[in-house]
Amino acid sequence: MVHKGDVKIVAQMLRNLEKNSGKVEFKAPLVVAAPTYNIIDELKEEGDWTVLQKYSGFEFDDAAPKNTARTEYENILYLERPGCNLCMGNQEKAAKGDTVLATSTRLFKGRVVEDTAEKTGESLLAST
Repeated sequence: MVHKGDVKIVAQMLRNLEKNSGKVEFKAPLVVAAPTYNIIDELKEEGDWTVLQKYSGFEFDDAAPKNTARTEYENILYLERPGCNLCMGNQEKAAKGDTVLATSTRLFKGRVVEDTAEKTGESLLAST
């Protein structure tokens, strides 16, 4: 889960990449979960959600929810269902050995990343 401002920054980064490179390539998975449905509505009104949709390889669909937790990630943009589920690590977690940066404050052992002594993170780093 990220703040609205963080989502707007990602959308602008994608615009910049497209403008400067002519394309957008993901060399690692990028998972974005907006805080609320209301924020998504605002992002749609402001044109940022459309940019994210353009480059997403997966967008949540409340009419057809996933039946199982994702265990592997491709190098694409994932637009996940809004809310706290990803940050809380309730279903899906990154595996040991994965590098995860989050703009939420929930990036600590056992939540987003499977327990390991080697992985820690900082929300400020992810948002810079």
